[in-house]
Amino acid sequence: MLNVEIKGMGTALPKKYVEFRGGRRYRISGSESHIGLLCESAEKALTNSGMTMDDIDVIIGACAVGAQPIPCTAALIHERIAGDRTIPAFDVNATCTSFVTALDIAANYIQNGRYRNALIVSGDVASIALNENERHSFELFADGAVSAVISPSETSGILYVKQLTNSKGAHLTEIMGGGTSLPAFDYTLENKHLYQFHMLGKEVVALSITLLTELFANIDKNSICQLKDIDMIIPHQASSALKLIMRKLNVPTDKYIDITKEYGNMVSASVPFALDYAIHTERVKRGDIVFLLGSAAGLTVNAIVMKY
Repeated sequence: MLNVEIKGMGTALPKKYVEFRGGRRYRISGSESHIGLLCESAEKALTNSGMTMDDIDVIIGACAVGAQPIPCTAALIHERIAGDRTIPAFDVNATCTSFVTALDIAANYIQNGRYRNALIVSGDVASIALNENERHSFELFADGAVSAVISPSETSGILYVKQLTNSKGAHLTEIMGGGTSLPAFDYTLENKHLYQFHMLGKEVVALSITLLTELFANIDKNSICQLKDIDMIIPHQASSALKLIMRKLNVPTDKYIDITKEYGNMVSASVPFALDYAIHTERVKRGDIVFLLGSAAGLTVNAIVMKY
């Protein structure tokens, strides 16, 4: 077991939202920014953990899309909240499962003594790259940020970690433009759609079910904690297909968090936001066995089983 705990969390949502089919999708407007949301959530996480930046040894940015290509988003967060401190800051990108991957990395750093307290800052502003002509994704995604302080613990810890990637799904969810393959310089009104989010929803669901079935079998076979012993599953709020996927995996409705309708898909903030929601609604309490379950472009599924 990796002997760490989530010491405190903080969330930040834009002030405004739009409504689709009875659900809210928070989206930035006016002077709000990606970095602003991330830093707001970080400051709340510090407060809720009873710490200050003097206690933090490393900042890990865990966003699907960076605020700018260079430098890393963690460095831009560092600029806002760390002042003259020279603590390291770096990014981890596993798209929608970035927080889960960052938690695994932070836990290993803490376990081997490299750092004592890590600040993970996660979140995206998906709204800036949505395509109105793809109604499903346009009405699904939302903006938000979540941060967490990870610290050593004698009672909590990570029991199991597993990530699977099937690159047959590499192009099922993507934004083609903006990187080195299709630079921003090549943008035109005619190819605008290549710089916007694109997802083949049905194909993603089908491949996700295949990967998740393998993942669940792996946990039951190799983890010291069996699926039947897990108190709550915190899945990525990927889409309205969440209920279908959980049903295919034989997970009863009272064993997982589903806030997709209310909050939508917050990309990298999705899993930690659902966890924070579960904690505040008392569906997760200290000592519970929690299963953080991510799915992401790539196509990747990612799991951490931990004693919260």
